[in-house]
Amino acid sequence: RRQQSTTPFLMQQVFQIRGGSTAAVGSELTKKLINSAVVTLLFEGCMGHILEFFKIVMQTSPPGTSYGKVFKDITSEKGITGLWDGFIPWGVIQAVVKGGVFGLAYEAALKVLMPLADDGKIPTKLAMTLAGGIAGGFQGYVLSPTLLMKTRVMTNEVFRESMSLLQTTWKSLVIGGDIIKHEGLGSLMKGANTFATKRVFDWASRYFFADL
Repeated sequence: RRQQSTTPFLMQQVFQIRGGSTAAVGSELTKKLINSAVVTLLFEGCMGHILEFFKIVMQTSPPGTSYGKVFKDITSEKGITGLWDGFIPWGVIQAVVKGGVFGLAYEAALKVLMPLADDGKIPTKLAMTLAGGIAGGFQGYVLSPTLLMKTRVMTNEVFRESMSLLQTTWKSLVIGGDIIKHEGLGSLMKGANTFATKRVFDWASRYFFADL
């Protein structure tokens, strides 16, 4: 009778090749999650948030609006720091949990799917593709509320006024309560199904085409 593995087959192979043991999986995963959070936070803080800010404002501006005007509007009262409106706290939270949420969901999905691949019931590539899609969908639902609140901050003219970082952060926190108060708790998940579906196909396609 074939012995069932409690650790995903591919993970076993990786640790065998590296000369380690499967007991190190938790430690390795923790390191990966921390590294992912730090790298994502640095990227979003240096470039990602600013590019997303410009994209969102341009999408919600009247036709003919130039990037120069958008830049001027954002920085006219606060200076260059206005480019980081919404980054604290929602952008930071989103950046930190993005990799961690995906990693945990992906590992959980692999624990279910890889034994099926190990038994020959489904192809290994399909198992990894499905795990990527499942993790991407879960990530989409978790990140959706923070994305909504960050977008509200970016598009709210109140945040273009001159105020300190502490005031901006506090108003950014309060905006979440205002959304719940006036639109209901469920409003935090507006567009979540679409966003999660996008993440499913996004991550599933990455894993599918990774080895082609």
